[in-house]
Amino acid sequence: MSKAYKKYKKNFTFSYSFGVFPTLELLRNKSEQVIEVFTRSNAEETIALKEIQNICKNKNIRYSVNDQVVERLTPRGNNFVIGIFKKHSSRLKIDQNSVILFKPSNRGNLGTIVRTSLGFGVKDVGIIRPGADIFDPEVVRASMGAVFKVNFQYFDSFDNVPLKNNFYLFYTDGRNWITKTKFISPYSLVFGSEGPGLPESLKTLGQTVTIPQTDDVDSLNLAVSVGIALYEASKKRI
Repeated sequence: MSKAYKKYKKNFTFSYSFGVFPTLELLRNKSEQVIEVFTRSNAEETIALKEIQNICKNKNIRYSVNDQVVERLTPRGNNFVIGIFKKHSSRLKIDQNSVILFKPSNRGNLGTIVRTSLGFGVKDVGIIRPGADIFDPEVVRASMGAVFKVNFQYFDSFDNVPLKNNFYLFYTDGRNWITKTKFISPYSLVFGSEGPGLPESLKTLGQTVTIPQTDDVDSLNLAVSVGIALYEASKKRI
């Protein structure tokens, strides 16, 4: 019998994947972390759902139809599948391109950034505390399961980041336009939080870069800015 799962809290040792595709990515990439999977009785029998069922069967993962559990745990009524998984630790690779986020607070932005980074071949994401919880179900959902395919690591301060990469730090008043910047691997694209941005004290760590925009808006959304930077940095590799 399944345990009585409650709404997610950061101090849990486990978390949830909401939705068919995030749960499928969980099973494809971290099946050893999966505790069990729940579906609604009215979940459509899609190819993706059948793959979920097959993986659960082959890996001896509990698979249950339970409307009450799905309804209790999900904030929206449009989720038909939930994966329950144990949290896992991860570390950045020293010699790989990465995205470093300084105190990101928005869960949707973090998930979108993880997904976008993976889409451009950058599989390492560093987060300077305090920051959004990468295992929060809203982050997992926004990433569409990309969190299960990247390396991530939290740091108490920027001084603790062990990378010897070429740092490109993004400011609204950065010295170099992004279109004129040559990104040399291994690089780290560094972004500040949604409000204050990066501290001025970090400007000496590498090249400061700006994304030109009109004066009609104060600044670009963090996830949008990271996407633009990833595109420019990876143009010659894709």
